[in-house]
Amino acid sequence: MFDIEGEAGLTPQDHKENSIEKTTDNASSDAVSDSTSDLTIRCDRKALGIETLNFAGGPFLDKDTLIQKLNVIKSLANATYAEQVLKPVDDIKRPSALSLVHKMADRILKEEQLGPLCLLNIELCDAQSAGYEVAVVVQNRSVRNGVWSPKHHNLVNTWLSEVSAKRLPVVTFIDTPGADAGNQANMEFQAGSISKLITGFTRLDVPSIGVIYGKGYSGGAIPLAATNLLFALKDGVFSTIQPQGLAAIARRENLSWQECAQKVGISAVELVFDGVLDGVIDYSPLDANAEPQRVKEAILAGLMSLSQTTTSVDPLSENTFAENAFSEDAFLEKAGSEETLTEGEKTDPIHIRDLRWQTLRSRLSFQEPHYEQTASSDRIHIQIQPRQSSAIAQDNESLQEQDSERFAQWLSRSQPLRYHKGLEQLWKAVQSDDAVTSEYSGRIGQSIDDLQFQKIEALSLGLAIEFFHQWQDQLGRYLNQFRAYLEENESITLAAFLDDTADAPLSLTDFVAVREIQELVLHHLELLKLLDVNYDVFLTEICSIAWEYSLKQTLSVETVQKLLRSAQVIATEQGIDRERAQRFLNWLHHLNQQGHLETLVARMNDWKQRQFPQTDSVLLVVAGYFISTLLTRLYWHQVRGIPFSGAFQPTRIGRQKNFWHRLTQASRNVRIQQLLDETKSQRMITPTAWIELLFESFQPLDQDLVTKDPKVFPGFAKRINQALDNGGTPCGLITGVGALKQQLNTQVGLFVSNSDFQAGAFDMASAEKLCRLLERASVAGIPVIGLVSSAGMQTKEGASALFSMAVVNEAISRFTDAGGRMMIIGYGDCTGGAQASFVTHSSVDTYYLSGTNLPFAGQVVVPEHLTLQATLSNYLVERTWGDKDRNVMRGLIRHPFFAGLDRRLQEIDPTLPLCELTLNDVLDTWLTENAGTQATSLPEVKQKQYGKIKQLLIHARGCTALRLIEAAHTANKQVVLVQSDPDMSSVAADSLGAGDRLVCLGGQSSEESYLNAHSVLRVAELEGVDALHPGIGFLSENADFAAACLEKDLNFIGPDASAISRMGDKAQAIATAKAAHVPTVPGSNGVVANLAHAHQVMNDIGVPLLIKASHGGGGKGIGTVQTPEELEHVFLRVQQEAKSAFGCGDVYIERLLQSVRHIEVQILRDSLGSFRMMGVRDCSAQRNRQKIIEESGEYVLTQDQIHALKTWSEGLSQQINYVGAGTLEFLFDLERDCFYFMEMNTRLQVEHIVTEMTSGVDLVEQQFRIAEGLSIADIPEDVSQNGHAIEVRVNAESISKDEQSGELVVTPATGTFKQVHIPSKPYARVLSVAAKGKEMTPFYDNLVAQVVVHGKDRAEAVARLSEYLDEMVISGVDTNLPLIKVLLKSEDFIKGDISTAFVEQWVSDHGESLSEVPQAQSEPMSRVSKFIEHDGSEFLLKLPSTGVVYAAPSPENPPFVKPGDVISGNQTLLLLEVMKMFMPITLSQFFKNSSSEDKYQVMHCRDLDGQYLQQGEVILTLKQL
Repeated sequence: MFDIEGEAGLTPQDHKENSIEKTTDNASSDAVSDSTSDLTIRCDRKALGIETLNFAGGPFLDKDTLIQKLNVIKSLANATYAEQVLKPVDDIKRPSALSLVHKMADRILKEEQLGPLCLLNIELCDAQSAGYEVAVVVQNRSVRNGVWSPKHHNLVNTWLSEVSAKRLPVVTFIDTPGADAGNQANMEFQAGSISKLITGFTRLDVPSIGVIYGKGYSGGAIPLAATNLLFALKDGVFSTIQPQGLAAIARRENLSWQECAQKVGISAVELVFDGVLDGVIDYSPLDANAEPQRVKEAILAGLMSLSQTTTSVDPLSENTFAENAFSEDAFLEKAGSEETLTEGEKTDPIHIRDLRWQTLRSRLSFQEPHYEQTASSDRIHIQIQPRQSSAIAQDNESLQEQDSERFAQWLSRSQPLRYHKGLEQLWKAVQSDDAVTSEYSGRIGQSIDDLQFQKIEALSLGLAIEFFHQWQDQLGRYLNQFRAYLEENESITLAAFLDDTADAPLSLTDFVAVREIQELVLHHLELLKLLDVNYDVFLTEICSIAWEYSLKQTLSVETVQKLLRSAQVIATEQGIDRERAQRFLNWLHHLNQQGHLETLVARMNDWKQRQFPQTDSVLLVVAGYFISTLLTRLYWHQVRGIPFSGAFQPTRIGRQKNFWHRLTQASRNVRIQQLLDETKSQRMITPTAWIELLFESFQPLDQDLVTKDPKVFPGFAKRINQALDNGGTPCGLITGVGALKQQLNTQVGLFVSNSDFQAGAFDMASAEKLCRLLERASVAGIPVIGLVSSAGMQTKEGASALFSMAVVNEAISRFTDAGGRMMIIGYGDCTGGAQASFVTHSSVDTYYLSGTNLPFAGQVVVPEHLTLQATLSNYLVERTWGDKDRNVMRGLIRHPFFAGLDRRLQEIDPTLPLCELTLNDVLDTWLTENAGTQATSLPEVKQKQYGKIKQLLIHARGCTALRLIEAAHTANKQVVLVQSDPDMSSVAADSLGAGDRLVCLGGQSSEESYLNAHSVLRVAELEGVDALHPGIGFLSENADFAAACLEKDLNFIGPDASAISRMGDKAQAIATAKAAHVPTVPGSNGVVANLAHAHQVMNDIGVPLLIKASHGGGGKGIGTVQTPEELEHVFLRVQQEAKSAFGCGDVYIERLLQSVRHIEVQILRDSLGSFRMMGVRDCSAQRNRQKIIEESGEYVLTQDQIHALKTWSEGLSQQINYVGAGTLEFLFDLERDCFYFMEMNTRLQVEHIVTEMTSGVDLVEQQFRIAEGLSIADIPEDVSQNGHAIEVRVNAESISKDEQSGELVVTPATGTFKQVHIPSKPYARVLSVAAKGKEMTPFYDNLVAQVVVHGKDRAEAVARLSEYLDEMVISGVDTNLPLIKVLLKSEDFIKGDISTAFVEQWVSDHGESLSEVPQAQSEPMSRVSKFIEHDGSEFLLKLPSTGVVYAAPSPENPPFVKPGDVISGNQTLLLLEVMKMFMPITLSQFFKNSSSEDKYQVMHCRDLDGQYLQQGEVILTLKQL
């Protein structure tokens, strides 16, 4: 045991009095320093830079060339440096590293592409044609710019184990701007996955070579650079952080990012002189004449060199393609064969991992007066000098000149007027005046009576708004330039402008020269500037605003007035006319009255997100609401005396996922952050404070080992000197050994972040210190404790600092492998490289103090808002508790310096977990017991509480929402209806009563709105409802959602989570049905694990087969197998579809039934066990597995069959203790005359009204009663069926005939309803979302109306339905009504002789009847070629249908096309989503008569990914070659 007692020991008081930078010379420390062990940690070898460069000449740049290039680089000005060094790696034409691997490889043996990650096994042949297998990992810049996420790190780690077992050398191609530092990556513990990947590379027992292909930045690059050798292409760059991020960190020095890049030196040539690289490969992918074989030659040379270094013999000589010799065993075996070596070649063999360890250590540099190093002392030791003034770049221009140049560029690159439909129409209105006066006499502010002036004013406002959106965060600068432009340039009259331009094509900026327009545009721009300032002021004051909202759920009129006054003062100081600023509210009111304000703010919110990427986007919505609503309410309050309301009640939220839940989080987060900032400002947590708190005595170590300023970065040497002058330690880490107070003087090693110097940034000296501490601790046999609060890597040290991460990671691995134990406690801000290299190391027991912020990268350098839910230890502890890798975070410790912190945090967010562990408790347990899983008590299972429902939240849209609102009103229940942005003006919203409330969920698509469970639950909480009806789709069959409702004490109207889960998993549902003795289709009886299992099932039951997604539905995730040869293709396709559509690739197999009816059983079961079968439905009339006609089913069944269905349904319901309304679906095999259970829907069905009309029982009312705990025993056990009911689904679809095949072509339809007539009949019930002026959007399903008709028998019901549909009128949006009418009149349907193949069979047999189907009212998708505009030499391609467009198949894939691409044939241009259907839009659809030889170049692509566009909007511009 290492003895720190006696004279050598220091008490905390001694430590306080003796500044820690002094060297401690004593026997104990000498003994420790001089001790030796088998654990090799210390390494004195230092890289020599170019002096000993082994890889020069041949495929590498030689030394003379390197020196010449370095001299050139050193002479460049900042802007030129950035142009020559950074532009090549950012060039969009730069091919990916994967393309280079394909070119240089002699053979691709295996390849796996996983988004930005590519894994390959390739064969490389040397000059003698000997082939060597090499494992290659590539960062693929063509996907997500080469950015990996935790899943990619984990995949590579697994892959490394596999290739290492095969003894294959590893080559990495580095090309990334850094690791994913976004919110989701932090939620998934990005730092931990990177730490594991670094460990994976440093522990490899096979040779490894890294190649910097393009950009190699930050934590995204270092794992792949932790190799035996590191090369770079001659135009590659490498550094600790992107230059822009470094500029943000070094903002106190007021450096541009170009200056930062040049100061640290990121080019390959500079890095080889710094000892970072082992060679620069003479190859650039941008050089068309470059030879990829040079890269191959460089890799082979590197592998040959490693084999000689490790074994002194050449293992390549015996390496064959079949069996690689790159292994430790081979090295050691050949090392003993001395007869093959010359005298000069004989050296001791070294393990490849040890060699890598030495190499990585050699790349570090630091200062220590008494530490003698064996090489390059002048490179390692420099005299610290104050920063010298940097030379001013010769081409540096003034800010004013830059602004003027940018404005001139904006004027010259103005967009054509034709790209802006609204402005084009306003201009045509101005042109349409018979007489345009030559003199302008209108004045702003007066009452406008002149029609011509009103048109000019409208155009001017439109132009100003467009300029505002184009200038965005540069508005102030461009506005100044705009004023200067108007002063310096002569204007022309509108009349003259009309004469000069005539029919000439115009751009937006052409209007700037028109006298009548200039003043108006300037007027609106200045007021838009004030609007922008109001927005920014609101965000600046967001913390105090959040506090006020949290206390009162409203903002006071005084607060809003104060915010407005502040904005007016700021805007006036920035040059806005004071008189205009005072009239701002009047102008804002005018804007609102004209209908511009809401759309202006919505568009503003979008680009504000880019301007404020580090601000939660939900707060931008609130800021927009402040502008568009609260300020207009203030106008009405001041002008009309109307009482002011500061409540937040938006009617439009925008594309915000989980808005209400995130808004609650954001409100809490800004308050929590303020609290944490308050604690940090007290500066109570210092290294000295930690030592005094924990240690009885403490001995610091290596105090003279301090940070070096290797890049002479501006201001850095000054900070080092200041630390020394103040008696501090200019190093990010303080190390030592000591005796703990409370733990019986247990001796431990300690390292603690030196937060007094550079916020504890982990520098190269820190890495060296930690390595030495671990060596001493290993020798002495004592555990090590780390207390870490670090700002990340010391980026000012340049690229070398990155290797600190790999060195420390490997040092910890070696320490723990030798039996050492380490615990690290993170606190404060624990970010970046410290997190990724050692805090989250898998061999470390990691804890965090309450209130610790632990993002992978600090918010200042992350272009995305990081929520505290993704970075705060108090939230993350719940995400990791119980995970299999508990070392990510073993627990949360109560803060020892701020006793009331946890209480104050919980006051802000009551959901935060209690922090019960104390620091001493954790230390006691850790020091006395082996690290292991702590026992946790099982959570208490809540039981559903039934009770009276007074207020009901309806989570539904369209026809379903209408039905539920109707039932709630009948039952005298107040309704809270949640709707998405497009549905806020829906028919369902209009049907709400006086006491009901409408709440906007935000978003457009289902994913952005109705599927956001957390937001729905938050609305329920805010509105104080008793119960929630989940509707029919969306979350109605989501077990997690049902469980979450239970946790929130919200009465979920439906079965419990267990029943939903068991029936939701189709494979589990079938197994449960079999257990309940319900007949099922012969098949796999569960999930099919793999293709071999699928073949076994096929052999058992034969073909044809049906392969279905276990979690599927809605006709998706289904495939048929008609022959054995089709099995593999269909099985893999359905697996992939299931994974994409439902997030789970599980599938099951069953016999394909060729001729069946689709029979449904409607059931009710209450909490007391009463069961009722309410009726049977026949839903066999389907098109593409989607029901279109549903009717009473009793007419096709015998009483025995109905009784059997009831028995099976009751048995299955009891088996799962089902409570609520549900539907069991069966297939009736017409060939075998038997039933098979298909699935159970744990909710109501769309067609439930059919059963209501025949049974006379309101099923929704019964749902309410069951949820209130009441019994259904008063319903007769055998429910009598009165007559026959039939329903049709009227869908928004364009139906046409294919001109060649004559087949039915059905595509989704959108638009605005023009004329709607829904007849009122006593025998009919209709739910319809169609009404004059209402819009049919492309975001959800296409159901327009449910028409249900009743008759005394089937014949009367069918006749009445046909008559009713003849009277029904819906225009403006295409529907399937014409097709339904034809089907109802068909002979087979009238006879009831139908199966699920009825519709397709009828279309096939009665093709001539399709002539009765009228042509679509709108242009169908099949006529895409109509949407081309020929503009000179270019083709403008327009969107053929309204919908959401996607530029790539998925976020993981590159876009289909980009500017500069040359395309032809059937090239996909984009994906169009309309009503849950994805349709590729291809080039051949536009140019139907074009041959495959015709080539087109993409000139312009709109930034349209995920955007909602109208039919006819321009999507891209092509030029025929």
